[in-house]
Amino acid sequence: MEETKPLLKEHDKSIGSFGTQLRVVVYVMIYGCACETSGQAEPQYIYAYLKSVTNATDFKAANDSLQATKTCLLNTTSASDDNIQGLTSNWSWYISLAQAGFALPVLMFVGPMADKIGRKPLILWNVLLVCISLALKTLIVYMNFHLYYYVIACGILGLSGNFYVFHLANIAILADCTSDGKERSFVLVIYEALLGLGIACSQVGTGYLIQLVGFSYPYLISSGLMLSLLVLITITLKDPWKPQEITSTLRFREIPGQLFTLWKSSKQNSKHYIRFLILYFVVYCLYYLPMNGAFSIRTIYILGEPFCWTSEHIGWYNTITNCTVYIFGGVVIKCLHVCCVRLKDDVISIFCMLSGVACFVLFGLSNDDSMIYIGTAVGILRFLPISMIKGVLSRLVSKDKQGVLFSNVYLLEAVCSLGAATLFNNIYNQTMSIYNGLVFFVMAGVSAVAVFFLMFISCTNTQHIRDEILIEKTAIQSTEKTKILQ
Repeated sequence: MEETKPLLKEHDKSIGSFGTQLRVVVYVMIYGCACETSGQAEPQYIYAYLKSVTNATDFKAANDSLQATKTCLLNTTSASDDNIQGLTSNWSWYISLAQAGFALPVLMFVGPMADKIGRKPLILWNVLLVCISLALKTLIVYMNFHLYYYVIACGILGLSGNFYVFHLANIAILADCTSDGKERSFVLVIYEALLGLGIACSQVGTGYLIQLVGFSYPYLISSGLMLSLLVLITITLKDPWKPQEITSTLRFREIPGQLFTLWKSSKQNSKHYIRFLILYFVVYCLYYLPMNGAFSIRTIYILGEPFCWTSEHIGWYNTITNCTVYIFGGVVIKCLHVCCVRLKDDVISIFCMLSGVACFVLFGLSNDDSMIYIGTAVGILRFLPISMIKGVLSRLVSKDKQGVLFSNVYLLEAVCSLGAATLFNNIYNQTMSIYNGLVFFVMAGVSAVAVFFLMFISCTNTQHIRDEILIEKTAIQSTEKTKILQ
């Protein structure tokens, strides 16, 4: 009987880990739905607000002027559509600066704190401030206040750490509940897939909601969903992380310095693995940069000429895209892991990245709706490398540094968000008079650089593994010879 006790405990532990994983993916679906409901409305609201202000002699409410976006080809006002798109691009940049700028110092603290105090307090902090920010945005949009006030509400969202803190803590929980290897990569892909499913659930409804009742209700629904999530997490989530060392004091000023302890925490603690850690971070940043910058620019792009998409059209497009990309992508990864056991995550990521490069090129060449659809279909695997590289990074560091790792990851994401907003919005604004799609070619170029870096890493890593095997075989043969001589 004594021999069965550890097995029963291990079985209970696996059941508890699966329950925690299930709760986490439910949380991220609700969170994604809430954020996307307001996030999809944001660029359209800014575009409609600026169009109404520019085209009207008085400051007419943008909530009542959405019809302007439906008739962009019939617009006969003095202000050109290119000018309005440029203004929208600038305001999107200001919003990104407010959100990511305030998030940067927050992210310097939350990762190390996740390994000190646990994951749950950080999730609650993030969801609470996001809820407050959404409530303020609801009031601002309903009262039709100036966009400056909207930027202030986005600053409060930045103080929450934006969605970075939420994902950081959740992925750290998933890392706590999974073993090393391809299982962790697959779980992270499933996490991203269900996040995409939550996003997709909101998109069609948001498009029709905007068209029927204006912009206030999407923000109101987002606030209600976030408040419900706050209550749900408080009641149901049990933090699986228990700090190994309990300290009486936590020196606040020393917390940011703990971010650098990541570079001493690789499992092998060798120069080889530190080098690969750095290279994977470089690849991640180069690929994430255009992926992050593409969403708002693409929305502005298809709102204007020659596409002139409505809110319903954008909603259906985003819903079908996300369902296909995330669900189909998860199935592809699982099939490759099962059928091609020796196929490395690096090689899979390279093919997925090439899908993203082709997608950007086709977006840049688009002059009608069909080209947008073809580009989206070609880029069906483009988001998978983001979660797969996270899985690879997670395997390179020890369990007690997962919070620090993902703090570094999302800190770099915040920096990339600032860089993407600054670079691509300004490129789009300055090149519209030359060629509207030029910015997508720049995005394709940056993504291609990431592909070349990952190819280099994959080839170098393969050679290093061969060298290790050769050294190990030589050592075994030497040991056997010594035993024979003895």
